[in-house]
Amino acid sequence: MAQTNVSVRMDEELKTEFDNFCKSIGLTMSAAICIYAKRVVAEQKIPFELSAPEDKKSPSGK
Repeated sequence: MAQTNVSVRMDEELKTEFDNFCKSIGLTMSAAICIYAKRVVAEQKIPFELSAPEDKKSPSGK
């Protein structure tokens, strides 16, 4: 199967931490991202819950 390149922008510190984690479990960042993409396609959803951060103020702004 033909392969293609995907370019992703992220914070430099996040990239370093992600790369270090991937190395610690024996993966490249590319392999980890491919695993994520395969899971999304197989499940047809993001494989974890996403939510907005909680607002520290009440709805009335107090």
